[in-house]
Amino acid sequence: MSDNVFVEEAQRLLLERTLIREIEHVRLQDSAGRVLAEDILAGENVPGFACSRMDGYAVSSSDVVQARKDCPVALRVIEKVPAGHLPQKAVRPGTAIKVMTGAPIPEGADAVIKFEDVVLQGEYACIFNPVRPKKNIISVGEDLVKGEVVSKRGTVITPVHFNVMSVLGLDILPVFARPKVAVIATGDELVDKHEPLRPGKIRNSNLYSLEAFIKHTGGVALPLGNTPDNIEVLADKVLHGLDSADMIITTGGASTGDYDVVKSTMDLLGAKPLFISVDMRPGKGTAAFIKDDKLIISLSGNPAANMVSFQLFVVPVLKKMLGYHRVLPSEVTAILGESFSKFNKYREFLPGRFYAKNGVLSVLFGGTGKSSIMQSMIGCHVLADIPAGSGPLAQGTPISTKIIGRIEDLNE
Repeated sequence: MSDNVFVEEAQRLLLERTLIREIEHVRLQDSAGRVLAEDILAGENVPGFACSRMDGYAVSSSDVVQARKDCPVALRVIEKVPAGHLPQKAVRPGTAIKVMTGAPIPEGADAVIKFEDVVLQGEYACIFNPVRPKKNIISVGEDLVKGEVVSKRGTVITPVHFNVMSVLGLDILPVFARPKVAVIATGDELVDKHEPLRPGKIRNSNLYSLEAFIKHTGGVALPLGNTPDNIEVLADKVLHGLDSADMIITTGGASTGDYDVVKSTMDLLGAKPLFISVDMRPGKGTAAFIKDDKLIISLSGNPAANMVSFQLFVVPVLKKMLGYHRVLPSEVTAILGESFSKFNKYREFLPGRFYAKNGVLSVLFGGTGKSSIMQSMIGCHVLADIPAGSGPLAQGTPISTKIIGRIEDLNE
């Protein structure tokens, strides 16, 4: 067991003990956001036949070798083939067949001349330029070749994949099962969101935000409600979570002063501690345990600290369970869009957002960094990684950031 660990060490300890979930099969229309559990191979060539890239005339290129602007070649049009229909005739010397976009290429043709480059005179198509073989023809297997890997194991399925899967006739896909995560909020001061506030009480926000974060990451949240600062009651909740979930998150009772409730509960249950604090702010009190080969991660009750720790420690675990190839937050260097005025004794992760101006990527902080400031996370999609022992930092200083959310707008 490690006591106070660096962020990277905490991530390593958690991921070493994270198991990938089993495989299940879902219908294509239910698969968006799921992670492929197997490579998907093309079972056929796409297209399965040579077809026209555009509306035009299918010809034999040898017929129009001598075509010139001042001496066009006239070919008799013997058929019209719409998309979805098969040609009934073959292109013979001196003939052409009109084809629509996507229509099969008739026998005897090896090129298509686009409609705009042809002048019709009665039943003849006048060609003014030679054409090279295969011009404007989509070859068999040009999009997908039978047997090739079209999506690899670990790929997150997006709407773009629906097109490919549908073209291949795939209706059922193998994906990793969603991990079930039990969430327990601890604290005598907590009341549910619909309850009236009494003196000394606060509404429980973390339970609902964590439930949403878990769903957003791809897991199934099992909220087990509020629990008073009582070891036996918390132990019962944890045991229930171990029976019903793949991992447990507790929130509250994780700061230095209140840690005894969670630690004593874990001791009572015989849970093995992995670490009991992390060298960072906010979220120093983040701790992790193992019980029955399942992770129990204890997060701070302070909303901002809770959310920062969730992104750094819980999201990578969930992503590994879900079969992602890349589980840790992507790192990007940006420059500070504002000054950081204080000396930083500890490594600090400040919620922020990117903006781009004149081709330069900058980061603005979303709040003061105090662990109780909930609004600091609203609109943020990165964590600025402020090193221990640094500061004050001037505007324009390069800084490492970790991407934790979807970046939709880089405008200032």
